Amino acid sequence: MNFQTRCEQYLQDLHRTQANPDATPELSLFPHLQTFLEEVAPNYFSRDTITFTQEPRRIDQIGRPDFIARDELL
Repeated sequence: MNFQTRCEQYLQDLHRTQANPDATPELSLFPHLQTFLEEVAPNYFSRDTITFTQEPRRIDQIGRPDFIARDELL
């Protein structure tokens, strides 16, 4: 799947979730972002060792980000 197709799929997923009356405005969309990032990362970083964690535990230097990315080789 090329990048444009992945972007289109990501946007379709967002719209479908936003149409659900039980969805929260932000947190319900995070799984779609994580999936998108996991799908495109190997192509742009030339390896599949990058992992994404949603809502990680607090990081002293920056607080608690929505996502973190780690390269498992480092």
